[in-house]
Amino acid sequence: MTHGDSIKVLPNRDILTFVLAEIGGMEKAVHLEKIADRAFELSPGAFRWSLDEFSNRIDKDKVRASLTNLEKPANGRLARAVGLTKAGLAKKTDLWELTPEGVNWIILNKSRIESALRGPRVELKTSLAHSLFKRVTSNALYKRFLKDNTISDSLFEFTDLLECSPDAKDYVIQRRFENMKKQLSLLDDPMLDVFIQECGRVHSDLLKQIEDEK
Repeated sequence: MTHGDSIKVLPNRDILTFVLAEIGGMEKAVHLEKIADRAFELSPGAFRWSLDEFSNRIDKDKVRASLTNLEKPANGRLARAVGLTKAGLAKKTDLWELTPEGVNWIILNKSRIESALRGPRVELKTSLAHSLFKRVTSNALYKRFLKDNTISDSLFEFTDLLECSPDAKDYVIQRRFENMKKQLSLLDDPMLDVFIQECGRVHSDLLKQIEDEK
C-alpha cells in the first residue's frame, strides 16, 4: 500500500486532529493556514479546490469547516477555535488548539494514524519535555504532594505552578492548566498524571468550564 493509498482510509477528523497535535496544537494555538498547509500535504484530495484544473490549491475554507466540526459534542470536542474576532480582520476560527479530549484521542489513536501515514510521530519536543518535567518536579506544590499526598488549595501556589499571576482572569488560568495537563499526558509519567488530576480536583471551582472566553 502506498502513502497515497493509505491516507484514503483516514477521515478528515483523523487528519486534522493529528495535524494539530503534530504542529504544536497541544502547547499553543496554531493558525488555520498552517493547519491547512500541513493537512493538504498529507491529504490533498480532501482539502483541494473542487475544479480539477485547480486541484493543486488548498481550500482553507474546507479545513475551517472540518475543524469546526471537531468542536461539536457529537464529534468529541477534539479541537476548539481560540482566535480573537476583529471585524474585517480576524475570525475566532483563525486560531485552533486541541482540547484535553483531543489530546486523549491522540494518545489512543496516534499509532493507528502514524501507521497509515508511515511518517511523522506525535510527541513533545525533547527540549520542551525536559523543561516541563524539571519545572513541575521542582515545584514546591509537587514536592509536598510526593511527601504528604496532598495538594494545597492556595491560589498563589497553584498559579505559581502554572506560571501566571494570581490576579489573572479565570479563563487564563484554565487555559494554562489545560495546556499543562495536555503536555504532561504525553510524558507518560503516572505520578505526574495523578498530581495534575488532583490539582484539578482541588481547584475545580476555579477551573469550571467557561462558555464565553474573551
